[in-house]
Formats: sequence, structure tokens, C-alpha cells
Amino acid sequence: MPEANGLYTIILDADDMLHKDYVRITKEKLTSLRSQGAGFAYTDSFLINESGETIMEGHSTAFDSELLQTQSYIPGCGITLTEALKGALPLDPSIRTSTKHARWKKIVAKGYSGVHIAKPLFHYRMHDNNTSGIGRRVAEDIRHGTFTM
Repeated sequence: MPEANGLYTIILDADDMLHKDYVRITKEKLTSLRSQGAGFAYTDSFLINESGETIMEGHSTAFDSELLQTQSYIPGCGITLTEALKGALPLDPSIRTSTKHARWKKIVAKGYSGVHIAKPLFHYRMHDNNTSGIGRRVAEDIRHGTFTM
């Protein structure tokens, strides 16, 4: 990330999409809470299929640093203060799955907190090739009527 030199950074998977107001809303919220230690902000999402059709609205959990130690609940595309992200570098290159979870944990370990915005502002694509396997698991749970957020 040495190339990142703006105040904010968003890491977005190539097959996901941000709502047109995502940057404005998350930036405003993060800026307003920066003096209170906020280092990143994240939102709820729309889960979409391979064709871009909405499957359902996905809800994230309010920020909880204790819960973060054991559960990956913060989406990868949260807007982050670049200084907070750079302070968490380098990331462990041996981690091939749960990379976003490892990133958020390192940022929080540096003293930052997160801010949850309870509004779906990005579209998370669910498919069989999600690196984490979450797309396949969620699709199966939805088909069987066992999916819960």
C-alpha cells in the first residue's frame, strides 16, 4: 500500500459494487468520528448473485472489538483512514482466506475503532468462486431455507 497517499482508502473486490452514495456517506461518518478514534466505517449490504440480481439484504453487526477477535463480520470494503491501514502493514502474505478479518484485527490492535452504518450501501456478489467459500455456503443455506444473518 505504499502507493496509497489519500486520506481514505477502500479495498473493493472486483466483482462487488458500491452504491453511488457509499463514499460520501461513509466518508462523512468516518470524518465526524475520527477524533474519537474511528479508523474505518462499514455498511450493510445487498447480497447479489452472479447475474447482479439481489438475493437479499445483508446486515452487519455493530462494531464490537471483542467480537472481532473471534468472528469475521466486517465487510472488506469498509472505508479506512489510510494512516490506519498503513499502520497495520505489512499484512501476513501467508493468509489466503479471511484476509479482511486479519486486516481489521490489526487496525483495531493499533488502537482504532470501527463505525457501522446500518444502511445497505454496497452489493456483495455471492458465487461458487468466492475465495472464502461464503458464496457457496450462503447460496446453499438460502436454497435450504436455513440462512440467517
